[in-house]
Amino acid sequence: MFKKNKILAVITARANSKGIKNKNLKKIGKLCLVEHSIKHAKNSKYLDCISVSTDSKKIQKIALENNIWCNVLRPKNISGDRSLTSKAILHVLKNINEEFDYVVELHPTHIFRAKNLIDYALTKLISNKKFDSLISIVKIVSTSHPDFVIKKKLSNKIFFKKSPSVFNRHYLSNYYKSSGVIIVSKVKRFLIEKKMCNGNCYGLVINDFFTQSNIDNPYDYELAKVMWKKKYGI
Repeated sequence: MFKKNKILAVITARANSKGIKNKNLKKIGKLCLVEHSIKHAKNSKYLDCISVSTDSKKIQKIALENNIWCNVLRPKNISGDRSLTSKAILHVLKNINEEFDYVVELHPTHIFRAKNLIDYALTKLISNKKFDSLISIVKIVSTSHPDFVIKKKLSNKIFFKKSPSVFNRHYLSNYYKSSGVIIVSKVKRFLIEKKMCNGNCYGLVINDFFTQSNIDNPYDYELAKVMWKKKYGI
């Protein structure tokens, strides 16, 4: 609880994944991806309840063994590749039989969250009453930056704002992309709009390279194992 607000965390961890089979059960160090997010949530001082939304009995077992709410499996019709995570969160809110003021969405694919990140994000959002939601964002510095987007006609003639041949990232405008490290919303606003990023949304900039990293495909997974060993030696 923070400033008398009751807060729920939902770790979204469905069974299947296009990029990596049984991705959320893959291990980095001694823990699988789901267990990493459970550990992050348990480190929070402000979360009143931690839950896992999954259609996997294996993941459900892990959650229950860690004293995490996962009493009801997520229905298959909202667990597909194209299913919205907002529906998974709504399913938890409808089944948990408690009322909350804020809900935090955590993705297991982010295993390097800074220890205090969840509580820092909650203080930023809840302390600023003009905001309804929060999402972590990352500054774009690569050649995919909007300043360097190239448009091409069928004739192969191209159009661009700035020449790619003289690319210099130091002169880029400030643009950001969303990141799934953490997303937070007022529950009342979420129930109205059925999406986590709603109303006035606060952009929490993530600068740390490790915290930014996301496991989406086999290459990411192998890289994460190397990063974990370098950072923690295990």
